[in-house]
Amino acid sequence: MLSLVGAVLIMAQARPPSQTVEAERLVLRDAMGMARIVLSSGEGEGGAASLTLSDANGNPRGMLVVLRDGVAGVALRDQRGRLRLVVQLDSGGAPSLRLLGTDAKARAELSFREGAAALVFKDSAGADRLVLDQTPQGGPHLSLLGALGDAGAGLSLTANGSPLVGLYHGRARTSLRLDDDGSTHLDLYDQNGRLGAALLSSTGATPETTAVGNPSGSSLVLRDKNGRIVFQAP
Repeated sequence: MLSLVGAVLIMAQARPPSQTVEAERLVLRDAMGMARIVLSSGEGEGGAASLTLSDANGNPRGMLVVLRDGVAGVALRDQRGRLRLVVQLDSGGAPSLRLLGTDAKARAELSFREGAAALVFKDSAGADRLVLDQTPQGGPHLSLLGALGDAGAGLSLTANGSPLVGLYHGRARTSLRLDDDGSTHLDLYDQNGRLGAALLSSTGATPETTAVGNPSGSSLVLRDKNGRIVFQAP
């Protein structure tokens, strides 16, 4: 009997220590007893596995989170606990970066979705005011927006690299385009989006390429509210 007990004790001593610690929540504290690192498996927290780092005062400053639906993110807070920066991958893998003001409202966002990048600047009310993105054809596009988002200006390059400037209020009101051949197009639209006036200037235009058949390449066309030409020069 004693020999059996001795064999069991020898086997227990010879067994290597376990390299695995299993827990649903792990808290590491500093010498003052303040929780500095909290690792959670997400049980009872909406399924969000997280790693939280806190400062010496116990204020959470950094957090790495993975939600149950696959959304992953990193969040950083200032000394007052206000969220200031968020880096995120959505469930589809699209990345984004948000910078927040002291009011915890997003003020700038960089994102990449559907193969196109976009940079957005917002005002204190959260409205988009400046957007730098790409057109469906892949060209660069800059938008300046009013506080209500219904008025603004846009600058972009067309598919062939021609610059285009647009002004709008609810819908496009003015369009200015410079083509590769040096021709300039200015179109003015009414509040219903109908073309009201068109100015074309092109040194290389011909009767076949000029909208009003002007060999000199310069023309001015005015239309009424029904789209009928009321004035044409020359």
